Amino acid sequence: MGISCDPRTVYVDVLLVQPIFIDSTPRFYDVIYNEFKKALVIEETSLMTSLNSSSLTIEQKSEIRRAVLAKFSGILGNRLTSIGMGMNWHQNSKF
Repeated sequence: MGISCDPRTVYVDVLLVQPIFIDSTPRFYDVIYNEFKKALVIEETSLMTSLNSSSLTIEQKSEIRRAVLAKFSGILGNRLTSIGMGMNWHQNSKF
């Protein structure tokens, strides 16, 4: 079952449906990963600014990563148990 036709709302639609499995293209996951990386940079920059420092310790970076990961953990819903990539589900269908 497809859940969205509009790329602008696909992540909102996923949250509403709360699937246990998602099979999608690499682009779908790349968008999430790129947003995660941006959030890491923002948090690291913010902490460096507040500390008036040009670098962070490994422990500080690890703590930031854990905090950002916690924020992103529910981005695809809280029921998700597995994901797929490439939409290979149609291989057994008779087209």
